[in-house]
Amino acid sequence: MPDFMIFLSKSLFGWLVIQTCLTLVFLWYLRSHKPKSLPDEQLPKTAVILCLRGADPFLPNCLRSLLQQNYPEYDLKLIIDSKEDPAFKIATEIINQLGATNIEISTLRAVRHNCSLKCSSLVQAVSDLDNAYPIIAFIDADTVAHPNWLRELVTPLIDDQVGLTTGNRWYVPTGNYWGSLVRYSGNVSTVVQMFLFQIPWGGTLAIKTEVLNRIKLLDKWGEVLTDDMLLHKLIKQEKLQIKFIPSLLMLNREESSL
Repeated sequence: MPDFMIFLSKSLFGWLVIQTCLTLVFLWYLRSHKPKSLPDEQLPKTAVILCLRGADPFLPNCLRSLLQQNYPEYDLKLIIDSKEDPAFKIATEIINQLGATNIEISTLRAVRHNCSLKCSSLVQAVSDLDNAYPIIAFIDADTVAHPNWLRELVTPLIDDQVGLTTGNRWYVPTGNYWGSLVRYSGNVSTVVQMFLFQIPWGGTLAIKTEVLNRIKLLDKWGEVLTDDMLLHKLIKQEKLQIKFIPSLLMLNREESSL
């Protein structure tokens, strides 16, 4: 028993040292990163796809932020389960308030039985796009984008060696619930590992349309439950880079109870 406790203590200490070193590497990358800025004429027209279901508390702010992006040419494509979904009413009200013209709302026409509802929505949304969009971006309803979100997400894709760009979610607990603190602790470790192993996050992600077609992503989405877990392998098979953008570490202040 004493030998086992010694082994366990050493193992935990070793894990802590490794995790600390990895975190320091991540922090160094965050501090050293300097966002590049391209002139408007070099930024390709982009489609931003947002799949909605239900009245997410962050949805109004998410939509406002997406309709006020510092980006020359982009269109926001919303796909909602049905017109009876609460998200449809929220989206319509925001569009009317802002007088937005670069947004289109569609409802899910067919639910696929071999994949999740979100993947069904993504397949439909991308399939409906015409050839005017060299870049397609994706975002989640609980993500409130800053004004340069799309510009910073798309800019690295100008590089021929970069096939996909991504950010990540950073939970910010307010101290009201223990669940928020537990989730925050796990989030710290998860974000670092996703950065090191280049695992994309579907809540802030952009991909070249040509690459999306080359890897047959729509066919793959039609067979899976999660939209982002398969992307690392598919992009790496094409010998392309996955670029993590530190300035797109998106804050999430949603509380969680145990």
